[in-house]
Amino acid sequence: MFKKVDKNSKCYEFWSLFLLIIGICVGSGIYLKNKELIEQTKNPLISVILWLVIGFICVISFVTFIEIARSTIDGGNGTTSNWSRIFISRKVASLYSIFYIFIYMPSYQAIFVAATITYFLEMVGAKLLPYQLLLIFLIIGASLYIMGVILNLKASKFSKSLQLWSLLIRYIPLIVAFFAGFILAIFSKNNWNLNSTGDATTWNMFAGFGAILFSFDGYTFAANKQKNIKNKEVVGKAIIMGLIFISIFYFLMAISLFMGGDGSIQSVLIRVISLGEPKKDSAATKVATVITLGIMTTIYLLNVNMFTHFGITSMVSDHNMKLVYMPNVKNKIKFAAIFQSTVSYLFFAALVICAVLVSNGDYQGITSKTANNSLAMTYIGQMASVAVVLQFWLLTSLIVAAMVNRFTKKIDLEKQKGFWPCSIISLIAFTIVDIFGLLVFLVPDLIKSRELKTNWVESGGLIFTMIFITSILFVVIMWLVQEEIFKIKPFKNSFEDLVDKNMKVNNWEN
Repeated sequence: MFKKVDKNSKCYEFWSLFLLIIGICVGSGIYLKNKELIEQTKNPLISVILWLVIGFICVISFVTFIEIARSTIDGGNGTTSNWSRIFISRKVASLYSIFYIFIYMPSYQAIFVAATITYFLEMVGAKLLPYQLLLIFLIIGASLYIMGVILNLKASKFSKSLQLWSLLIRYIPLIVAFFAGFILAIFSKNNWNLNSTGDATTWNMFAGFGAILFSFDGYTFAANKQKNIKNKEVVGKAIIMGLIFISIFYFLMAISLFMGGDGSIQSVLIRVISLGEPKKDSAATKVATVITLGIMTTIYLLNVNMFTHFGITSMVSDHNMKLVYMPNVKNKIKFAAIFQSTVSYLFFAALVICAVLVSNGDYQGITSKTANNSLAMTYIGQMASVAVVLQFWLLTSLIVAAMVNRFTKKIDLEKQKGFWPCSIISLIAFTIVDIFGLLVFLVPDLIKSRELKTNWVESGGLIFTMIFITSILFVVIMWLVQEEIFKIKPFKNSFEDLVDKNMKVNNWEN
């Protein structure tokens, strides 16, 4: 009755890749970061333009990564670390792997754990003292990390189902908010104001880089899917078209959120559920707020499970490529789950403790009479954005390595059309984004108006810089320690081939 779908047809492969890149990039970033974006740029117009600019840069750079990904068509993992091993060196790749284990994955896990707790506290209307907030974050945070480990080790099939369902749960509010923002603006007196929300400086334009990169992160991994595609010519077209679609979607989504609310999905959903302009103390608004916060809490909770899985998979995968040391234990997945989650929890706890104990702006530290429920996310949110900026530093180094490879021919690859202009533009753009995206976090006063400027210590710049430098030094130290371990306990066959060709990087198949 129905014609059987040819999975090797150009049309099928095109749409598979197109939907894949959308699934990778359109996620929780817009939930977490669009409100942060307007707070940093202080101008809705700049914010929506940045969505397009960063999207354009990602589209251009993807041409380069199509060629880079051809290095793993015949085998190997299509990850930043493994590509670095091929194009740069094994030692540099090992350093990158350590970064992913100790900063990148912990930052992502931490922000979703913190967001889950924060929105839950807002939902129940909690008013807490600083020490109470600290204890709740540390205890519930530990419980969420343990839950992630148990789900991925003892209920792997359920964990996989949760991830699939999380896509549906994540996209429904997103689509509702997308259309509702425009509709609310048309049928209400709420007109989008293009004026600045504060006294913006030139630096505010650069402040939004980290927030937007957070939403586009991971797009390069789609390039590795060409190894499973029969019609190679559709790879670039499908994924570039997907990235263009995503850029336009984010652009329109940002406009919708600013037209329908304060720039956050939360504010638009509250207006939708309360059936109009929310009144502060009305029962409808209170119910709508609780429902919306419950939805947001659920979305962030599901992401805790997802990034626990990503952390496990990434560590085991890099170990199999001989980039990361793991002891000779039978169950590598179990070891990776416990180790990665322990590292992530310690990272989370350290940032929460700093946020609660250290004075920052009007907050006077642990002696304050009250603590905002979102206080614990102060440094976690910043580190998540900075982790993405650092990830793009690694991608920048790969672009340079790919350009050098065109001259040295270290790796014999099929040449990608448009490689040189796209690589040069990407290199310049990534470098600008990388430098300024990091600088505005290290020196917060750069994005403050003259009246609000404080000294570097009071602005939180000192403590964040200390956290950042400590994190980087820790990664370097762990990398040096690992290199010594490799000398004491070398891999069989040195660093050639895989640890185990049959090694599973997750237990979804169990």
